[in-house]
Amino acid sequence: MRHSCSAGNAVRCMTLVAALLLLGLVQAQEGRPGGESGGLSLTLGGGAIVLPRYSGADGYRVRPAPFIDARYGDRLFFNPFSGLGWNAVRTQNFRAGPVLLYAGGRRGSGALDGTRSVRGGVAAGGFMEYRLNGMRLDADLRFPMTGDVNGYRASFGLRHDHRAGRWLTSIGPSLVYRSASSADSLYGLDERDAGVLGVDPYRAGSGLTEVRLQGRLTYLFNRDWSLTTVAGVGRLLNDAKDSPIVDDLGSANEGYLGVVLAYTFRRAQ
Repeated sequence: MRHSCSAGNAVRCMTLVAALLLLGLVQAQEGRPGGESGGLSLTLGGGAIVLPRYSGADGYRVRPAPFIDARYGDRLFFNPFSGLGWNAVRTQNFRAGPVLLYAGGRRGSGALDGTRSVRGGVAAGGFMEYRLNGMRLDADLRFPMTGDVNGYRASFGLRHDHRAGRWLTSIGPSLVYRSASSADSLYGLDERDAGVLGVDPYRAGSGLTEVRLQGRLTYLFNRDWSLTTVAGVGRLLNDAKDSPIVDDLGSANEGYLGVVLAYTFRRAQ
């Protein structure tokens, strides 16, 4: 079984990020400089999402999409997409800090039935975001600490945010870069799994693995209730695209579509 790092390193890395997040909570509670905006905002919702069975699959599945977005002041945040993070550095247009989030794996089912699953796990890393005149430039770097995915993953995105009355929109492209061990964890095949699928063994190298165009459309019924539709189309690139699980058994073109109805609770500090 593959592991992203030794147990000792995983504990040290996760402890460091957890300590930084705890420091963010202390600063938010004490109202230190940069953390004045208090209060808890909690958004709960649910819906459904259609997405590929695995990265590179040509088959899709419908999954329930429970949603939670929690924010404490202007420092701490949590949601399934951005993870648990702390805005350690925050100005009017820029924010950056550490984050803990889930790094997905690969299930040995569907077209990959009989192969060994690649377990996802917790990843630690950092993020940055810069906003100006409705444009948003963001990037993150993450290192899996648990599970079977190795190496590191970096993503870069550019989005345009706009509000018109009760409508909120966000759209833009993004790129994903993976180290050789990260790409090989998801798109590589050893001799055993290649034999099960009847293809040649494959080892993926580092490089850009995916380009996407993503969008979000939200309608605000009132201050608390909202309905959001998310959608995206993308294409796998380079060694990810050439993997047998994509080239022979799947598709380099991907997409997803989801709808979530949500309610926001607010409590002033």
